[in-house]
Amino acid sequence: TQITQLQFSKICRFIKSNEESLKDIRNIKINLSPCELLETGYCEKLLSIIRENGIPFSKIQFEITETTATQYTQETFRFINKLQEHGVGLCLDDFGTGYANLSTVLSLPYSVVKIDRSLLQGICDSAKKADFYKNLAEIIKKQGFLIVAEGVETEQEARLLSEWKIDLFQGYYFSKPLPSKEVIQKIRVNNLIDMH
Repeated sequence: TQITQLQFSKICRFIKSNEESLKDIRNIKINLSPCELLETGYCEKLLSIIRENGIPFSKIQFEITETTATQYTQETFRFINKLQEHGVGLCLDDFGTGYANLSTVLSLPYSVVKIDRSLLQGICDSAKKADFYKNLAEIIKKQGFLIVAEGVETEQEARLLSEWKIDLFQGYYFSKPLPSKEVIQKIRVNNLIDMH
């Protein structure tokens, strides 16, 4: 939890020092682990870091994995409610890895669902896999969630996902992880609206 807190402080300082370059970014996603969701007072620590850096709460979105979703407790509920009260977004990460199901997704207050890379693999070669991915995405979208396709690595995948009206893409097709200066350069060159 201390490492995440330090890393989150660093991310918020980066956002603050590059405010102009990041003004058009919709939000920046940060992963949270189960132990962080269960630590008393941890939510307030994260909110304080956002406040101290003068960042709009809506600029931050915390990602919670399917595994964490299955360990949903009263403490988790309080944590998530507090984030929502302040306008911080919540994203379900790695959907489709086998731990959660649509029922779990629909019962939690997420606004974004990231579909795991494992479900994307083979969509360009198999009509069956393509239909499954497309139909799953349609069901999730009809429930009002934004969808992020994880693990996009080829132009062909990106083209198919665009045809299916997937909201956001994440993957090496666009960029591998970069040092902070190169991130800012890439944002200036490309029309990016979301960061992870």
